Amino acid sequence: MSGRYLAVAAAALTAAALAMPAPVAAQSQRELSAEGFLDMLVVTASRTLERIRDVPQNVEVITEEEIRSSGASDLTDIMEEHGIQITYQYARNYGNDELSMRGFVTSTHGNDIMSGIQVLLNGRRVGLDSLSIMGIDAVDHIEIIHGPGSVMYGSAGMGGVVNIITKRGSETPSMRAEVGFSEFDTTKAVISGSGRGGKLDIAASMAYMKAGDYKSGGGEVIRYTSLGGRYGFYMNLGYNFDERNRLGILFQGNSNDKGLRPGGGVFGTGTTVPGPYKGRPYVDSQDKKLHSADLTYEGESERGDFTWLVRYYYGKSSYSLWRETFFADGGSDRHNNSMNRMTFQGAQGQVGWDRGILHLTGGVDWYGNEMTQEQRLNPYSTSTNFTTGKSKMGDIGAFLLAKVSLLEMRNLVFTGAVRYDKFTIDIDSINARNPQWVRNSRSYTKTIPSLGVAYTPVEFLKLRANVGEAYRVPSPRQLIGNFYMGNTLFLGDLNLVPEESLTWDAGLDLDYDELLFSATYFSTDFKNYLGTITTPANERQYTNVANVTITGIEAKLRYNLGRALRAGFDLTPWAGWTRLLKFDTDEGYKLADLSENVFSAGVDFRSEPAGLRARVKAVYYGRPKVDDYASQAPPDQNGGSMIFDFSLTKTVMTFADKGDLSLTVSVDNLFDKFYVDTASVEMPGREIYVGLVYNYWASVHGSGLRDGWIPEPWREFMSRRLSLFRPGQVQGLPLLAQTLGQK
Repeated sequence: MSGRYLAVAAAALTAAALAMPAPVAAQSQRELSAEGFLDMLVVTASRTLERIRDVPQNVEVITEEEIRSSGASDLTDIMEEHGIQITYQYARNYGNDELSMRGFVTSTHGNDIMSGIQVLLNGRRVGLDSLSIMGIDAVDHIEIIHGPGSVMYGSAGMGGVVNIITKRGSETPSMRAEVGFSEFDTTKAVISGSGRGGKLDIAASMAYMKAGDYKSGGGEVIRYTSLGGRYGFYMNLGYNFDERNRLGILFQGNSNDKGLRPGGGVFGTGTTVPGPYKGRPYVDSQDKKLHSADLTYEGESERGDFTWLVRYYYGKSSYSLWRETFFADGGSDRHNNSMNRMTFQGAQGQVGWDRGILHLTGGVDWYGNEMTQEQRLNPYSTSTNFTTGKSKMGDIGAFLLAKVSLLEMRNLVFTGAVRYDKFTIDIDSINARNPQWVRNSRSYTKTIPSLGVAYTPVEFLKLRANVGEAYRVPSPRQLIGNFYMGNTLFLGDLNLVPEESLTWDAGLDLDYDELLFSATYFSTDFKNYLGTITTPANERQYTNVANVTITGIEAKLRYNLGRALRAGFDLTPWAGWTRLLKFDTDEGYKLADLSENVFSAGVDFRSEPAGLRARVKAVYYGRPKVDDYASQAPPDQNGGSMIFDFSLTKTVMTFADKGDLSLTVSVDNLFDKFYVDTASVEMPGREIYVGLVYNYWASVHGSGLRDGWIPEPWREFMSRRLSLFRPGQVQGLPLLAQTLGQK
């Protein structure tokens, strides 16, 4: 659809919607307020339910309402305002996205074993941490822990943990459907619903999106940047034996099909890619898929002092790269350049015991995967010579966490934990240098501790400090290597040892009236950092490089000005900033692909009487030093842009007891800014999206915790514990009780 006509249509529809009389809204205004933040309940930090005020680390929660208000099309769009840098490689729709937190990054190709940030799905390994392929419609809320999480979840949780918590069926039946279009030939369709009847509850969703080639800032069409299709499905079915015990089965699947990118550099025998894009001789398309199933039983004793959880999960993930090379005679060849397939499974078992002053949680984790990795030896030729690796990885781990609540109001909380893991890795490999199959095996054992304290001297202020170790085991591809990135050959090293880190941080959280402020200083010292060095033959060799130190500060601020002025609506300016003060090796070499500054800011508006919510946000990334694997040039500066986005949703109709209809408009890259990704490929310019959303009395809770998510005994138990803190004077307690469904 023409951008000009779509812009005119969006403006006309928005004006018409704003002029309509306001229907009666069914949602709470609390979602965008800072009030009650310290008393929100989270599960990620200790694998058991607790208040944020008792957690010794920097915690953030992305609520369902925030997701809906953001105008986001995938999970990467909503991470930027929570201290997480999002980096894309080779075009927006290609599927190579990285999350960066405190100088740690996820894997470009989504292998969560290789990540510095642990991405979880309901508390277990997700299997493929490319968040751009994961839909948002099944998400209830997201919990983010800044800082090491290995002591609770094992390898890879060095910089932080992102726990995606999905929906369950609620007491109130709900349904949501959305269809929309954008000027880059983007089509989006979503339907989701949930409910509960008798002992059964269910939540389900299906989503589809496709996108055409986009325009860069300034209007140039960037060919070969389209997305063939993104598909997602989700179903969570539960049987509730009673209010304390639930057996659940969850199915979910996501795929990113034919995400295109223009080729890079002049390689092979080709001349040019058809069209104007920089004379590149080939086009890549990438497919990524993730499917999994979970079987979970969780429950608690009648008094609520014992809790337990048992889970088994199984899944498959894959990514395949297809390359079409163009020749001087006008012909072309399309071939599979690389393929990675992984089957993973795991089990978790844990128990908790709580006696008020003392809380204990312990358990065991088992995880295993089998992976096949194949790559054409020279990615720019049509040769069928592949390098192949087949690996099996297994991990058995055990953890114990103890929490002690001291003082009369139990507002001084010490948390200590310890974890033991044993990894085994078996690798079979064959390549041009070693034409016979070779088997290698490696095993690693790790024991790591953590210790933290959270102190609430007054009800609206939390002081916290935490120190913890974390680690990351070498991946099979780092051990055996012999694969290409760009035109650079990467070599493995079977003598690699796990990367280790020691992180300490200290900070505060202020939750006063309509103001929410948080600040943290952090410092991480690495040992055996997993990196690469350049050989005399201009190849990259994986190795445990020199020691590395990363230090920095992170801060966030929110203030609900509208509520403070009693204006009858929410008007909330907010800002977040992460500054890396140091990210150097012992030799003074700065780590690549990291920005010194990540800054985000915006204003949220919401009016219940008008049925209107809107958001303007800006995200700035400093200029990171970027490794160019195609030219083999030393790291150079790239990026450095501030991008503005806008979104608006207006309820235009209500249908008595049958729901409401809303118009949603979003504008990404509002000022049509020209900027590039880390591979110097142009990113999208201004894109206008218009959609219609039908809600059948969908119930949205500001904390992101839906009715039925917290069993009734847990509600009673947490209420009793909260009453110990300044009885009758806890500002956030009424809101927490409301969140937990108590009247």
